[in-house]
Amino acid sequence: MFEGLYAALVILPITGAAIGYVTNWLAVKLLFRPYRPVRVLGFTLQGLLPRRRKDMARRIGEVVEEELLSAGDVMQLLASPAMRAEAAAAIERAIEARANEAIGRFLPGRIGRTVTSYLVGRMGRETAAVIDDTLENFGHTARMKLNLGRLVQEKLEALSMPELERMVLSLAAREIRHIVLMGALLGFLVGLLQALLLAALRALP
Repeated sequence: MFEGLYAALVILPITGAAIGYVTNWLAVKLLFRPYRPVRVLGFTLQGLLPRRRKDMARRIGEVVEEELLSAGDVMQLLASPAMRAEAAAAIERAIEARANEAIGRFLPGRIGRTVTSYLVGRMGRETAAVIDDTLENFGHTARMKLNLGRLVQEKLEALSMPELERMVLSLAAREIRHIVLMGALLGFLVGLLQALLLAALRALP
């Protein structure tokens, strides 16, 4: 009698842990597999992500556009004083390099450097206004035509299911491992509880 109880105290928790582990592991796999609909006993089986892929891609795109990053946010970043200053500095460096190359062929030495410095300074003063006009015109066009949500949606829909699966599993590897291990732990506890109940029932007169 006691040997049977001891065996139950060992076997039931281990069996419960194995069942919990496999069940949660299978549940994670069924998020992605099968990729394509499969008919089994009159039922259509397909992974949750492949079945709802377009809806999820559209919703993620909407969240990105509405909550995270819109065309207006991009233009606000581009129009920031820091970005404008960096753009102006880059343009001035490009002008100076081209001017040194072109003018240096005809006016070498100090005269050429003086002319180059004058041109760079003169054109540099116009750079800020040009950048402001360009950003204003581009910003209006971007707000009309730049749809980041749609772009995100198209990128997600273009991914193959194996690529999407690898991406999700790599991003949530730790969380998925915890889910699987938690299934094993809960299964172990359920099996242990069953064994203890069985022992208690057998101990009754």
